[in-house]
Amino acid sequence: MSTTSIGCRSTLSGESCVGVAVKNARPGGSLGLSARWLQPMSAHRKIQGAGAGQARQRYLSKDELRRLGVALGELEANNAHGFYAAAAIRLLLLTGARVNEVLQARWDWVDWDRKCIVPPDSNTGSKPIFLSDPTLAVLRDLSARPEAATGGFIIKGRLPGKNRS
Repeated sequence: MSTTSIGCRSTLSGESCVGVAVKNARPGGSLGLSARWLQPMSAHRKIQGAGAGQARQRYLSKDELRRLGVALGELEANNAHGFYAAAAIRLLLLTGARVNEVLQARWDWVDWDRKCIVPPDSNTGSKPIFLSDPTLAVLRDLSARPEAATGGFIIKGRLPGKNRS
């Protein structure tokens, strides 16, 4: 069933005008989509914490880090893909880099002498990722794997020559 206008009906059931439009809109239509976007979130879906425009900082506790280390160890032991997934998570935690910066990093970007990964210039300029000693240890473990010589990406994907996405 579709509707041609979003008239605000006064409902005794307490439904909002947007709720009525969502009920009457076609599921695949733009009216249905825009009406769902405008519909207020129910209380159980609201996210508590930082409001709009407020940065949120959260650090893992020692117990959380310990449990994460155990889980990453199990993931590494699972298979080669688990090894790369665990290494990606470790690199993310140790560098503070963005997910795509880690997943798209290439071996020829690693400057072992300056201890950084230097990606090519982007729209926002070149932003080196500085590497601590534990991060260098993760990279050394990755570079020691036989498949590291065949692919250009540090975190290899399931398909040869592709990064993990």
